[in-house]
Amino acid sequence: MATQDFARCPLCAAVVEISNELWRKIWPFGSAFVLCMHCHRQVAIRDAKMMGASFSHWSRQFQTLLAHTVRDLPILPTGDALSALASHLKLDDAKPIAGLQSLLQHACSHYRQVIKEQAQGRQAELEVVVVASHDHTPRCVGIIGRRGAESGDSSGSEMFISRVATEEFMIYTPQTSTGRIIHATRVRPADGGPAMLVAD
Repeated sequence: MATQDFARCPLCAAVVEISNELWRKIWPFGSAFVLCMHCHRQVAIRDAKMMGASFSHWSRQFQTLLAHTVRDLPILPTGDALSALASHLKLDDAKPIAGLQSLLQHACSHYRQVIKEQAQGRQAELEVVVVASHDHTPRCVGIIGRRGAESGDSSGSEMFISRVATEEFMIYTPQTSTGRIIHATRVRPADGGPAMLVAD
């Protein structure tokens, strides 16, 4: 059975399967095409390979930064973890997630369109910040994903993450932007880590 190389459709970023045998036949001068089973369009294999590499790069960069940042969060009681996410937040409004890997997968899935646009070279951005109290004690992690202007939706999508156990987290994703991240003043740490947002 032929093994499969990792590649993605350059149009919709869905995974496409390209056999090593086919890739060897067309490399380096070929222009063979493959059908994307998600958007049902023919895409050049060379472009699919490049998109796969670029998407993986941006996804790994986001996951590495997010994993490093949430590991530094303090473990909070459930009530404090909810209030760290948002004022007057109810338990039903937050999503519990067990396991760091599950958290990273959830965040990547939520921000898939932003990562896709980054991989396509558009002006999209994913920012991970530490939301802190007045005394600069970390309370939760905030994420804002901004799509490129050409998408028509560059206002930014927010997500907040608090920690309730070593490998257990609470996530709150507002339906509309709260402005809590995008309008906040950032304190940049000397070590070049994520910016810190201090409570008003």
